[in-house]
Amino acid sequence: MPTKNDDLSKINQNLYNFSCLSKEEIIQCSKIINSLIKNKILENLFNANLNIWKSNKITADRFGWINFQKHIPKILDEGSNLLNELFKEEFKQVVLIGIGGSSQSAKIFNSFKNKNNKSLELHVLDSIHEKNVKILFEKLDLRKTIFIISSKSGSTLETNYLFNYFQKKLFENKINNIGNHFVAITDKNSPLHQIALKQQFRYIFSSPKDIGGRFSFTTHFGLIPGLICGFDVEKNLKILKKRSKVFKNNSESNPVLILAVLLYIYHQKGINQLIVTYNTKIKYFATWLEQLIAESNGKELKGLIPILKSENQQKNLISNNKKYAVLDYQLDPKNEDYFIKQNVPYFKSEIISEKNILSEMFKWQLVITILCYLIKIDPFNEPDVNESKILTLDVLKERKKIPKRSKETTEITITKLLDQLNENTPLAINVYLPEFYSLNKKLEELSNLITQKTSCLTFIGYGPRYLHSTGQIQKGGSKNIKTLFIVENKIINKMNSKEEKQLNNLFYVQPEIDILSLKKLGRRASVIDINTDYENELDKIIKIVKNFEYNVKT
Repeated sequence: MPTKNDDLSKINQNLYNFSCLSKEEIIQCSKIINSLIKNKILENLFNANLNIWKSNKITADRFGWINFQKHIPKILDEGSNLLNELFKEEFKQVVLIGIGGSSQSAKIFNSFKNKNNKSLELHVLDSIHEKNVKILFEKLDLRKTIFIISSKSGSTLETNYLFNYFQKKLFENKINNIGNHFVAITDKNSPLHQIALKQQFRYIFSSPKDIGGRFSFTTHFGLIPGLICGFDVEKNLKILKKRSKVFKNNSESNPVLILAVLLYIYHQKGINQLIVTYNTKIKYFATWLEQLIAESNGKELKGLIPILKSENQQKNLISNNKKYAVLDYQLDPKNEDYFIKQNVPYFKSEIISEKNILSEMFKWQLVITILCYLIKIDPFNEPDVNESKILTLDVLKERKKIPKRSKETTEITITKLLDQLNENTPLAINVYLPEFYSLNKKLEELSNLITQKTSCLTFIGYGPRYLHSTGQIQKGGSKNIKTLFIVENKIINKMNSKEEKQLNNLFYVQPEIDILSLKKLGRRASVIDINTDYENELDKIIKIVKNFEYNVKT
């Protein structure tokens, strides 16, 4: 009969093999792991005992995810009842409206759905740019569409404004029983819960209060859309239950402990950038992992910076930056050889599939929680994200005004920024544009060029989504992070409805608020304003970077 140690050896990918640590550092790793074992860190975590935390900075009511099994039966019953109703009434499409942790797991499950399973067409909307919203709207048969409004706090501005927009569209199309087209996933008694009661939503799912957004894939936020889109929820949960027992094992071969301690050692050595390589199939898992890492550990001027690199970007990484480690989900032998030859700390993952995705997510929640324990950070709060939300609301309600910022030409802005960059200065590129495939490719090209020119690693995020992800580490992480905003010039369309104007106003206010927030924290942000000829405008920026001559500082 296989033992827990046999299971561990299957999951463990010989993590020390390419760690690029000295013998002394590996001995140090072993000592820290043994200390964690002696202190029964995993046993305490699984028992939700927070007295072990090395500092008093811990959000005590966010640890419910560790005992996920107690919520599962009720959630599956509720989800099955909803799904059966929707099939019976011949609904065809479901739109999940949420941002950050309220939508990330839904995207993953939608990308891993089993096409043989009976399902509905699921769309996940986490953009408020009018072009992305309208493109989705034009795909919908409103009479056969259900909208899931997903917000733990029930007060997420983007989510509430999108609800107003689609509610108005249903009204304009003379659809009866508008509330029947809405489902809410939120905390009990939240503002969204109150709206859902008043508007007589079809269903109101009350999420467990003690589980935060980025840790919520085993709650209604993940499992309800998973059931709807045809993801093999029950099969995956069986594997998760089995593996969670394995991850609990107090053993030196437990990959949870090894990964957490290796990342901690790198963090202490100043290797605070973790490149996550991925292919198209696991794109949404990669963005979920980016949020988990950045928002959990990017505080108090500390934290590991996750930097996603698609299969198209990996070949452009250069060897003269020694400030990063690599977590490889691409599993291309050429990449492995390259990183090993360059003596880059390297972790080879197991292959991610629709069968083990939940257990991989749970493993990383444990790893990052233990990493935060080691660096004495509260993994469950997001102080700078919440502060930005408050400031945005104050501006929208005209309690505060945004000072007008001075503007420079694109060439001056780019040249000044590039002169500041090197291997020690990771660059966040925050993009306030519609999200299209063609623009993604241009932004990847820009990112690669900046790295080639300056040795600086970059990470790209679309607004407002990044505000609920890497926005935390940009404000709370290491002071050496630089920020570049690419912002669309505001367009005023007099034909827009009140709800459309509400969305547009929020979209154009958000970058200004974030720039102001960074400035208040003593962090400088570079800003480029562009018009709606997006591709040509990005081409101009790319050309400036290509022509830039980097002056090596002595």
